[in-house]
Amino acid sequence: MPFALRTTMEEPTCLVVCNGPWPMPSILAMALDGPNIVVACDGAVVSCMEHGVQVNAVIGDFDSLNQDILSSLDNMEVLERPEQESNDLSKALSYAVEQGHTSVRVVGATGGDMEHEWANMLECAHHAIDIEVVDERGRFCFLAPNVSHAIRVVPQQSFSLMALVSVDGLNLTGASYPLTNDQLDMGSRGLHNMATSDTVKLDYGSGRLMLVLPH
Repeated sequence: MPFALRTTMEEPTCLVVCNGPWPMPSILAMALDGPNIVVACDGAVVSCMEHGVQVNAVIGDFDSLNQDILSSLDNMEVLERPEQESNDLSKALSYAVEQGHTSVRVVGATGGDMEHEWANMLECAHHAIDIEVVDERGRFCFLAPNVSHAIRVVPQQSFSLMALVSVDGLNLTGASYPLTNDQLDMGSRGLHNMATSDTVKLDYGSGRLMLVLPH
């Protein structure tokens, strides 16, 4: 199945690079297409430099960086946030919101340590802005409420909607199973819907909704 086309949501203006498995070249190229700011989470800045990705800011508690590396980061904003109540992705997302970004793309947040992956996904669910997590499996799109979303897809492409925890006033068109002012609760009800055209449209009133677009 071809990769889904751009999910608008809102076009991401910030890319957050987490310190997880480095994305394959095609995924990285796609992730860099659009955002004009790159924020690295702690040790991810080293991978970014090794792969020629220009970083605008690095944020975290810096437990993964030695002093020599920290001293070499004079061409970017260095934001040390040592508090341990949130992980580095949460700190990066909060920074993006502080800078006025309302749509963020994330790479390096999945794969590797399973506990870290779940923690990262829950952090994305916790924030209210549009967040698109991209990896080799597909896209996990956390969609903001009270916004009309038009998702460009390949016709007959499978997708799933996941409520976190409950979503009210959900409207969905362009799918085999459309919805009108519906409620979606946490569970399997939104699993494996199918696009009937090249655009799936949806909006909802409250809660947090994740759209899963596999390859």
